Amino acid sequence: MEKEEKELLEKLRNLKEEISQDFDSNLVQIEDIIYNGTVELIPKDEKKEPLEKELYVLIKRVKDEREYEIYLDGELIASQNEDGILKFNEVLERYSNKEVIFSRLLDSENKISLSKLEEKAKEEQNKKEKVKQEDKQEETEEQVIEKTAQTMGVDLEEIQSCTKIDPTTKVTNKTNFNSMFKELIGKEADDCKNIIVAYMRDDSNPEGSFVFLKEMKDGRYLLMESIEKVPGTTTEEQVKQINEDGSELEERTVKGLVIPKKNKSQVFNENNNYGFSIEVGPSGKIQLNYVSNILGKKEDRIQIGIESTSQKPVDYQVKEYMAQDSDELKKEAAKMEQMQGNNMDNGTVNLDVQADITEEVKQAALEVYDNLSSQELNEFIIEQIEQRQIQISEQEKENLAEEIRSQVEDEARITRERNF
Repeated sequence: MEKEEKELLEKLRNLKEEISQDFDSNLVQIEDIIYNGTVELIPKDEKKEPLEKELYVLIKRVKDEREYEIYLDGELIASQNEDGILKFNEVLERYSNKEVIFSRLLDSENKISLSKLEEKAKEEQNKKEKVKQEDKQEETEEQVIEKTAQTMGVDLEEIQSCTKIDPTTKVTNKTNFNSMFKELIGKEADDCKNIIVAYMRDDSNPEGSFVFLKEMKDGRYLLMESIEKVPGTTTEEQVKQINEDGSELEERTVKGLVIPKKNKSQVFNENNNYGFSIEVGPSGKIQLNYVSNILGKKEDRIQIGIESTSQKPVDYQVKEYMAQDSDELKKEAAKMEQMQGNNMDNGTVNLDVQADITEEVKQAALEVYDNLSSQELNEFIIEQIEQRQIQISEQEKENLAEEIRSQVEDEARITRERNF
């Protein structure tokens, strides 16, 4: 439900409770309340200013008969007499333009009923409960390993570890895993729930290898035949790794470098100059990384982690940084290396400071979230960014504001669900 709908639902519930106190619940049942919007009323007393009043129609059942009452805010202005005729009381005589009330009552547009809002709220709550149940039923790592072994036709002991990647996970701030590697996932991409990466090792293959599978929405596991087994042996392939918050860049030698191919023979095209590397970390967890400029020189390859069940998410600023074209990325990486060499704490690629500012702005926005509309929230976030005098372009500022707003709305939603 939209924020305005939730506020109206709460208002109608309160009105129903307030009016119910005047009725004997054994004799009178309130069936519904219909919100007819606001009307501007002009008092006959010229010294008084025009008033904005909310117009409601109450539907009640009395002795198996349906009756109606009309309210301005919480004040009764009309009710049915013994003959069933709706009569307006003296309240309307206070205003010189009471006809606007009649016009609004006859207007079939913009009417919202309590019953419809209650029904919508119940549907959303049921959806939330369903999601919670699905989350509870999420497979354990042991179950994933077991199903992977069954799919591969190998002994359970050969699967050393595995990880899951949601295909909708943003790899850079512009693209997600699915859009970047959709051709690898295959024609079932839209029905793919998760990408599974498994590390296999046995006595005949002590260095091990990595395999990719697709978990479909119906629960099936399918081997991603477009990616051959990736050897787990240490290679001479090198990359420059940016850590999760963008504060460090270091040279790494990777174990597996995967260049996306069509039909296992050719790369997508020269514009899709990216792929990923894969290895098992010190804790035995699989680490999957996005590699930019994968077709270029080894010293120009730059990588960041891809969020998975075994790997921490990467900050938005780092994803934004990696969305640049390869030439710009190489220039910025060179600046970053120079800054690190000089032990500088600020400069062109000071992503850790920007990450701190993002967190500050997000927390400030969360404090005022309930009091602002969506547009006001966006304006507030932009104002907060500008106050901190962060050196970014207008487009980068808009992108950052959009990301912060998304994070704020997600956290606010999660908080409401917990407290509902």
